[in-house]
Amino acid sequence: MLCISAYAQTSNADKLMFRAGIMQAYFSAVDDTVPTTQYVNQGYRALAFETYYILNQKNDIMSFGALGGISGSLRPQGQSLGKFRASGQVSVPVYAAFRLGAQSTPYNRQKVGIGAGLGAMYAHTSTFYGTYSAQLSYVSPQAMAEVILNMRAAMLTLRFHMSPLSTKTNTVLVDARTSEKIKLPSKVSNFGFGIVYSF
Repeated sequence: MLCISAYAQTSNADKLMFRAGIMQAYFSAVDDTVPTTQYVNQGYRALAFETYYILNQKNDIMSFGALGGISGSLRPQGQSLGKFRASGQVSVPVYAAFRLGAQSTPYNRQKVGIGAGLGAMYAHTSTFYGTYSAQLSYVSPQAMAEVILNMRAAMLTLRFHMSPLSTKTNTVLVDARTSEKIKLPSKVSNFGFGIVYSF
């Protein structure tokens, strides 16, 4: 039993990698029928945490796995109608990912590595405009590419992600005075880039 437990712990340590960093992302929501009518166009900076689980690898040089994470931000926007208001965003991306070179496995310490992935992202955002808030929840397809650099003290990853296709959803406008909700059919697109460190 002790041998089996030790093997399982070693196996997971060989396959699971953690990283954290900062993401800068942008999204826009336009009218579903009149694209020139824009409901939301905003950028935000978020803290990001993620894991990469290796499903298969070859000689610690290349690997294929599942990359998932969560990022979020909260930005105070003062008071409106006597209440404190803040805008917030949260996103949960999941990718089928491929890596070559540095960080393809925990043991690869080459100077440079590359990676790419395809997947999907759930996102929710709430933004205040005066007495109104604009709320969005959607799932969009995602593509990402990354470059990994061995900085000796840490492994640094530079990543770009985007939605290759726009996603249909509703922009929900909520009147803070009456709680009235207005649903506006929308198309959402997003992209972003970030810096994350392995630990």
